[in-house]
Formats: sequence, structure tokens, C-alpha cells
Amino acid sequence: MIPGLQIDPSTEERVWRAFTGWAEHFLGQLRRDGIPGLLHDYERHVVSVETKSCTHDGGRSFNRGVAYQECCGDIYEYTKDLAVRDALQIIMDALPHQQASVLAQGIIGLDQRLKAELSDLEDQDEPGLAVPGISSKPWWRYRIPASIRR
Repeated sequence: MIPGLQIDPSTEERVWRAFTGWAEHFLGQLRRDGIPGLLHDYERHVVSVETKSCTHDGGRSFNRGVAYQECCGDIYEYTKDLAVRDALQIIMDALPHQQASVLAQGIIGLDQRLKAELSDLEDQDEPGLAVPGISSKPWWRYRIPASIRR
């Protein structure tokens, strides 16, 4: 069972199959926290991009400026943290249309906020990152915030 989803067993099996190869710590978090946890993590990522800051260790560690760019403001960490958006898309793609639409309503506002922070990749030869489990290369993999250190 995935908390926050009311789905039949075959749909749930399809969702889990879509995450084949994902890290066990992610799968455990999905089992424990479900959709509310993914939405919370995505919001935390968006807020981090908007404020150009990040917190860790239960709020005991706060990074801004150079410290942020050396942490979550680094391209590697940014793309790793963005995997939560990939996960939400994988789940939406596996759900029946009506349920996917309901989940999309919880994501759309966060997507709009993230899009407002993004700029086109400077190197147009850079193809964006394909994401296993998603049929097309998503918009959030083609653009990055200007504040992210490459």
C-alpha cells in the first residue's frame, strides 16, 4: 500500500514496477510516507530554489549564499533532489486518468513556482536528462535555476 493513494492492486503493482532500479532508501520512504511525503519533499525542493537556501539536520543546519551553492545549489545535488518530481510523474503516468488528474492538482502550483525560477540551458547542445520510467524528457530536466552552480 502507498499512503495517499487509493488504487487497486494491479495499479499498485504497475506503480512499484515503474520504480524498478530505484534506491532502496527511496522505496522505503515511499512505502512509509507515500504521496504526502513526495509532495512535501517536492515543496521543500521548490522553496530551496526560490530562497536559494537549504536546511539539513532537522533545521539545525541552514545554508545561504556560497554555502548553499556548495550544498543543494550544486548541479549534482539539485538534480538528485529533483528526482522527487520524477517520482511524482512516474506515479501519475501509472495511474488511471482521473486519479492522475487529482494528483496533478497537488503538483501544478509547485510546478508553476519552479518554472518561474528556471532559465533555459545556456548550452543548447545539452540534451536534458532522460529519466527511466518516464516516456519523454520532462521540462524540469531541460532547464535549471540561474543560481545553480554547474
